[in-house]
Amino acid sequence: MSSLFTARDVEFNSLLDSLGDSQTSRHGLILAPWGGGKTHFLLMAFHAAREKTPLNSQWEPVFLPGRAGFFSSFSCFLERVLAPLAGLPGGCGISQEEYRIVKGLFRNPAAQWEQARQLLEKFTRQSNKKILLCIDDFDYLLDFILHDPAASKLMASFFSARGCLSIIGTAVPCTLENKKFSPLLSRSFTTISLAPFKEEEALTVLEKMAALNSKERLDGQIQNNLPAIKTLFHFTRGNPRLTLAMYQALAIAPSFSPFRIFQRMLDILSPHYRFLIQNTPPKERKLLDTLLRDSQRVSPSELARRLGWEGKEVSVLLKRLINRGLLKKVRLEPKKSFYGAADPLFCSYYHMEHVKDLRGRSRGIINFLYIAHSREKYGEGNGAGGVKSGKAAVPGLFYLEPGPSFFSNSKISEAYKLLKEKKGDEAIKRIQDLLQNSGDDPEQMFSLLFLLGFAYSFKGEHQKAVDCYKKCLEKKPEDFGALNNMGCDYRFLGLMEKAEECFLRALKEKKDSPPSLANLGDACFHSGKYDEAADCFLRFEKNIQGGSLTAQLNGPMIQLIFETYFYLIKKMALKGKVEETGLFVEERLAFIRSLPANAVFPAAVQFFSGLAKPETALLCEKALESVKSAFPAGTADSLSPLTLALECLKSGKDEVLWSQNEEISDAAKLILGRETGR
Repeated sequence: MSSLFTARDVEFNSLLDSLGDSQTSRHGLILAPWGGGKTHFLLMAFHAAREKTPLNSQWEPVFLPGRAGFFSSFSCFLERVLAPLAGLPGGCGISQEEYRIVKGLFRNPAAQWEQARQLLEKFTRQSNKKILLCIDDFDYLLDFILHDPAASKLMASFFSARGCLSIIGTAVPCTLENKKFSPLLSRSFTTISLAPFKEEEALTVLEKMAALNSKERLDGQIQNNLPAIKTLFHFTRGNPRLTLAMYQALAIAPSFSPFRIFQRMLDILSPHYRFLIQNTPPKERKLLDTLLRDSQRVSPSELARRLGWEGKEVSVLLKRLINRGLLKKVRLEPKKSFYGAADPLFCSYYHMEHVKDLRGRSRGIINFLYIAHSREKYGEGNGAGGVKSGKAAVPGLFYLEPGPSFFSNSKISEAYKLLKEKKGDEAIKRIQDLLQNSGDDPEQMFSLLFLLGFAYSFKGEHQKAVDCYKKCLEKKPEDFGALNNMGCDYRFLGLMEKAEECFLRALKEKKDSPPSLANLGDACFHSGKYDEAADCFLRFEKNIQGGSLTAQLNGPMIQLIFETYFYLIKKMALKGKVEETGLFVEERLAFIRSLPANAVFPAAVQFFSGLAKPETALLCEKALESVKSAFPAGTADSLSPLTLALECLKSGKDEVLWSQNEEISDAAKLILGRETGR
């Protein structure tokens, strides 16, 4: 393979023309080590083909990320954290145009594959444009391509199509020599070499970043990663704040846990938030304090009541705060609006800087981490997907399905069957038709309303579900299932106090009911009530051991339980209660061994990596054994990635653990599915 040219501030039209007109190659190869600038180069090529004239009239670009979960998470980070800061005075200098470009490049990975398929179909029908295929981290994708017939066929079609050009980035040379993969390639690759970064330029970036960070020097981790910083600095067009933010968000320094990333983000953006608060007039500041100090979302009437002001005055001040970028309006109920912080990081900053009590400050951190992570990871907005027989396990929460008594009517059974087949719209229409013809039978009316609420929960339309459950409770005021499910929907709407009230009422009807205990623990945790959450989870643990709910526990709920237990462990350790702490950990390990392995692994590794610190070194060996015990005998020793993770955990080398498992949950499921035949 001959070197084409050195890419630096490259004119991509020259690159594309050179590759496209070549008689010996239609594929460009970027072979560079991790942190060497491959992603930056591919993203810029993609952007040039999509945005720049005349390239955008000649090329149809598609970007395929190798590490899909990583790109999905970063897209969410951009949307929720960086978007509200774009173009604000005193902000981190991200223009609307920059934000649009960056976010557009990090779209949903599944949608990228679908776009690739559609482009190829379009290309076969009309060839007025050429296709540019940018594949990043190809070594991550190779196994997927080879084992998925549809993906393999798609790649083969791309590589052999006339007028299709691909640029592939990989850090593993042997990837392209794979005997199974080589038949997919129609012609050889031409190397695109990346120019080496100048160390003095990267050091200049570090100085600017250090000044922004108000520190004399940055971590050694950052000092040792100059190429990656230089790449990001070039990608952000010389914006040091955004460079540092992206550096942390992309986990290029993998030893940083999510909490350390959070702390660094606060360091970066605190000047911006301080500027906003200091320039807020006194009366608006008082309103802001009242709203953020005690609640996540408040209605204007409630604010007027707390402050003793006129409603019109409150409305005017709220509009001003929205225009300043500090608040946003959220419509959670019909004809009723609530107001909350414009972005979760600002809310977290406010609690840490202006709330004295520790619980209130911690609530801000948890709320930010909960919202800033992928919605799919936590199940937010997914409704009641994954419905199972008996009690349904929703990601993170437990809904209760209709019982056998609901189905005395065959038509109701048919509607429920549609719901089980994931035909939510058809099920809702069928139930609504039955409601119109139900007559005056109160039992049948209750069953239909309950099932309709469950169907809306299934679809993620939580406010409609709440309305249905309210009507159920008008007929049966203390129905356990309706109270529990309505609490779940309030929880998804962010109305924690109402959710807690529903779960408490449900527990009055069925004391120590595991589903409602778990749900109440979740609501308490995300309200900052960690002691109450711990009490709920300990009661939950006591009541499900050996029960059917054990197999239905999912990763998000297990992670939440572990985080709550970790809070208790740290609390006991700080008080010097060594024996009590050890006994508590032993009891929790017994509980862990009873849980399903594919759900325990990602949660356990994250939880116990927190224990693998010098101050808790004696617990590390127990942590290692607990994770190993989650798998069938002999399985852990036969899995090299898993064994590596466990050994890193044992020695406390978090940085290796995270660099090998950026999306540890997905990786664990893949490993388990392939090696154990699950």
